[in-house]
Amino acid sequence: MTAHRVLMMWLIGAVTAATLPCSASASRTRTRRLNVRVVEVAGGRAYLKPGSAEGIRIGDSVRIDKRRFKVVAVNTDSAVVERRRNRPALGARGSARVRVKSRRGSEPLPAPEPLDAYRGQWAKARLPAADQSPRAVTLGSPKHAGTARALLTVGGAAIIPAQRTDEALGRGLVRGRLHYEPLHEHALALDADATAQHWFGDSLSSRPGAAARFPLFVRELALRYGRPRDLHAAIGRLRQASQMLGMLDGVRTHAPLGAGLSASAFGGTVPDPIDGAPALDVSRFGGELAWEDPKHRYQPHVVVGGHGSYFDGGIDERRVNALADIYPDFGRLGAHLEMSFLEADNPWNASTTQVSSAGVDALVDTGPLELGGRFAVGSPERSRWLAQFFDPEWLCASATESADPAAGGCGGDELFFGGQLDARTRSRSALFTIGANADGSTESDAQQLGGFTHLRLLGVWRTLRIDSSASYSHGSLMRGGRLLLGLGYGFADGLVDVSVHYQPGYLTYRADLGSYLEHEAGVTTVVLAGSTTDITLAADYITGRDMDLVVVQSVVSYRP
Repeated sequence: MTAHRVLMMWLIGAVTAATLPCSASASRTRTRRLNVRVVEVAGGRAYLKPGSAEGIRIGDSVRIDKRRFKVVAVNTDSAVVERRRNRPALGARGSARVRVKSRRGSEPLPAPEPLDAYRGQWAKARLPAADQSPRAVTLGSPKHAGTARALLTVGGAAIIPAQRTDEALGRGLVRGRLHYEPLHEHALALDADATAQHWFGDSLSSRPGAAARFPLFVRELALRYGRPRDLHAAIGRLRQASQMLGMLDGVRTHAPLGAGLSASAFGGTVPDPIDGAPALDVSRFGGELAWEDPKHRYQPHVVVGGHGSYFDGGIDERRVNALADIYPDFGRLGAHLEMSFLEADNPWNASTTQVSSAGVDALVDTGPLELGGRFAVGSPERSRWLAQFFDPEWLCASATESADPAAGGCGGDELFFGGQLDARTRSRSALFTIGANADGSTESDAQQLGGFTHLRLLGVWRTLRIDSSASYSHGSLMRGGRLLLGLGYGFADGLVDVSVHYQPGYLTYRADLGSYLEHEAGVTTVVLAGSTTDITLAADYITGRDMDLVVVQSVVSYRP
């Protein structure tokens, strides 16, 4: 054997001996099949389970629906792949080949460096606030700033006969509403609501109802001290004397009693029922006790109260009333009752105790289907003070067809009743409503039955909507039916809406042998001019046997 061959064999043996320990201790890699499932699809990516805890790594290949996808992100519980042409789909299953490593004879890892070894290696960060100079802001309620909410409405309407020989009529109005709290810490508030209007027409002064065409009507002008649910008092023209009584020129106080109970009392004069002007010939007084529990499952609300009035040197009205509402999971249930106590020699021949008003109502909402119903009975508003403003037949029904109410020929215990049932179903693109109603009286031939239905389709084409409805009524005075077809379209991302409609109808009066048709066509435009201003313009043309005219209306609402 030559010296050259001996040298080569020695080198091979040395290299082999040196590498054998390394090979024995190196990682031996093998793979295994892992089942995966798509659990979420979003943003062009599919999210799989499991994740790195089962061995999946970034760059691994996953096979789903006979296609291969590369893992682009991974965490302990899930992995992410890019979607291609809507695949993989949610719920799809597949598999991946993941690496399984095992070490034999590996050396233990060295101990980690202690934290103290890194102390002082990074400079202290400079706080962002050190380079800023924020302006000081006072915490809590401002001492002098107040809160104000206002609404200004300017409107107008005109009735223009198609025949120029007839007179055109018009009306313009300005209405302002204001809620102002000048000082938060003192809970002082001012509420105002007033309307000024002017009618246009030479013959209006000689037409019925001239007194009701007032130039100025004040619905509210009151000063309140205290929070609405806390101890407070209000003085001035009140929109409501209580939860069950209307306008009052006077004072109202409210006090919480604890455990959801509260008491209130009021007293003052009553505005004129025709034009709302202050009146000093009648006074009204009363109070009520309320209880509510908003934390209860049904959120009950109960009010019991009473009031009376003083007119012409004696007591006029004597009434007690109550209402209750609950809100179960399926909707709402409510009821109300008012009893009147009259003098034995009252001019309407009515019983000394009678039901002024009573009713129940309910709403059942199951999601796509909503059912509603209400029923009420009552007697005419009977008051010696009201009798000076209205004709006798407003307050009572004649005992017989020939009896004169003005001469005391009243039936006495007349009750009128009315009710309605309706059902509504809705979806994202449709709303359908159907219902029926009935009204009548126990002492007079005045009954009315009716039914109605309405269908609205949304998004027919972009923002196009279609409205259609039909109604029919049959009663002791007249019967008739009416159809409606309307189209609406929104422009400029909903800032402008234009709708048109056509409505034919027919009427037959009991005192008339024939029937006649009416036609109505119109257009309405609504413009949302910014966040503070709404503009509505409407024009309708109405023609029939006894009318042929154009009605134009406009309303501008401004909320500063």
